[in-house]
Amino acid sequence: MKLYDTRTAPNPRRVRVFLAEKGIEIPDVQQIDLGRLEQKGEEFSRINPVQRTPALELDDGTILTESIAICRYFEELQPSPPLMGTDAKSKALVEMWQRRIELHFLMPVAMAFRHTHPEAPLHRRRRIHDCRHHGTRCMRFHEASTDSPI
Repeated sequence: MKLYDTRTAPNPRRVRVFLAEKGIEIPDVQQIDLGRLEQKGEEFSRINPVQRTPALELDDGTILTESIAICRYFEELQPSPPLMGTDAKSKALVEMWQRRIELHFLMPVAMAFRHTHPEAPLHRRRRIHDCRHHGTRCMRFHEASTDSPI
């Protein structure tokens, strides 16, 4: 089993925290340097064509990507301590809060970082700057619209 990780990125961090809480150690961890665009290279693109970390390569060659999918895999392998609920209600509550945090907090923050980066195209930087005072609804609206003049 091999984990493709990035120390500075939030999604791989989620997996590392989950593994630590479970007491699971993965001896084979490869760091992917986003600053050097290693995720865009041929080698990592074969692992994850979406070019994002984390990715988990199982012993049979199966590749799991997406932090929640990786966490669910480990939850099934080692159910104790339960971190994703133990019955229908608690599992649904965990999922509800995960989605709320992803959609209403993490995505707007990620969009702000992505589109205010100095190397982002100028029209994207203006779009976020003009909408900043409106909050996340405006950012999501303009991000979803590719033909928006702002």
